[in-house]
Amino acid sequence: MRNFTFYAPTKIVFGKETIPQIGEILAADGVSRVVMVLGGGSVFKNGVHAAVTASLDKHGVAFSEMDGVRSNPRLTKVREIIDRLRSEKAAAVLAVGGGSVFDTAKAAALGALHDGDVWDFFCGKAQPAKALPVYGVLTASGTSSEMNHTAVVTREEDESKWAVYSPLLFPKVSIIDPSVQATIPENQTVSGGIDAITHVLEAYFVDAPGLDFVQDYCETLVRAMMRRIPELVKNPADYEARAELAWCCTLAHNGMSNIGRPARGDFASHRIEHSVSAIFDVPHGTGLAIIMPAWMAYVCKNAEPLFERFAANVFGIRDGENRALRGIAALKDYFRSLGSPVALREVGVAQADLPRIADNAAKLAPLGAVRKIERDDILKILELAW
Repeated sequence: MRNFTFYAPTKIVFGKETIPQIGEILAADGVSRVVMVLGGGSVFKNGVHAAVTASLDKHGVAFSEMDGVRSNPRLTKVREIIDRLRSEKAAAVLAVGGGSVFDTAKAAALGALHDGDVWDFFCGKAQPAKALPVYGVLTASGTSSEMNHTAVVTREEDESKWAVYSPLLFPKVSIIDPSVQATIPENQTVSGGIDAITHVLEAYFVDAPGLDFVQDYCETLVRAMMRRIPELVKNPADYEARAELAWCCTLAHNGMSNIGRPARGDFASHRIEHSVSAIFDVPHGTGLAIIMPAWMAYVCKNAEPLFERFAANVFGIRDGENRALRGIAALKDYFRSLGSPVALREVGVAQADLPRIADNAAKLAPLGAVRKIERDDILKILELAW
């Protein structure tokens, strides 16, 4: 196991009827004015918006609202929120929504105190030095953005979907009431769960001596999520299944799976998928269900014992030949069983589009840790995924 520093300062408030605590939490921290960042209309239909605003009013926290955050969040919206934060002299950003809303809020919190353009942080032109605090109420699980230091945003003009990382981006407090997720669409539950599974696997396949416990932990998370997602497809209101999946999704990418590894993980799948979703606006988890098995098949020979362990401990494939490839096929079959597309052609991507996606993803090449991935490798992975 390699040396590591684990830092996860986010306070999580978890469970039924916890959302009304948000006003008290903000007031106790001395926050008197916030900009609330929202997505679409679901928070108005499920009562979350009413609960949040009532709590803010009750505790004397002034607020304005910025809605319209889309899946695969856009830089244009981040810049709009930054302008609002500055004009209102807001003391904090309040994210009320899923991962895209949290990512947007984090980027805006960083940009509000920066003299230049917020994209400076994504392209490495500037390094984060200060940010407004971020608080959140999570309404859809999958990204772990409610408990990590990452924000992913798409710059529309050149279709660059890039990330920024900083300890300043950890939310100060995140409230997770799994019961409010009972009304989200089935495909959102599936997509979020797949996103979380791939987060764990991207860490898992970067091995090091002495990581048996951490690998066991990763396998447990994956098995738990694989069990709970189909249960929620059958019964979206199953609170225990919803709660366990929500907590697993939070743990999937909060740093626990990455501990002691020579790299935080192999994020080639995520970065290739970012190009797919930036260009074609495919839901992130859907894109990962397509790209992750193709990447696994492309690199498995570089870490075959670990892929065989995955096949054995997650799918029970312990005997016979080609165990690594059979485990990958089993994962792809599992994604398919959830109703997720598992090929690029299924989401409207033409074979002629593959070079364009590869060119976009190669802006950040080389990718990966299991095997270094360059532009030609990206194209081959896309061809496997097509």
